[in-house]
Amino acid sequence: MSKHESREGWGPFVGILIFLLGVGLLLLTFSLAYGMFTTPPEVALGLAPGKTLNVNDASRSGIAMLYRVLMLLVMCIVSSLVASRGIRLYGAMRRPLEKVEILEEEPSPKA
Repeated sequence: MSKHESREGWGPFVGILIFLLGVGLLLLTFSLAYGMFTTPPEVALGLAPGKTLNVNDASRSGIAMLYRVLMLLVMCIVSSLVASRGIRLYGAMRRPLEKVEILEEEPSPKA
């Protein structure tokens, strides 16, 4: 077995591992998003019932929440790119099951 053949054997395996890593990162991202979006707004913004609204604290919490949403978007994009690269690697390194010979047809006589 040559060095090239051993690389071909590991290529699809590595591609599947990278794909599964990307899917795992997507699941983590969606889990974090679900936890963030099921939090009540009063808790997320730090508003206490019966107390006066502190605009500075509420705006700081709002900006932090916007930052978290943007980071979730970045995480989602990166993890989907990792998954797509893994599946591309799997497809590129996969060996065909059988070799197909292409037979050339004889040229047809000109009339």
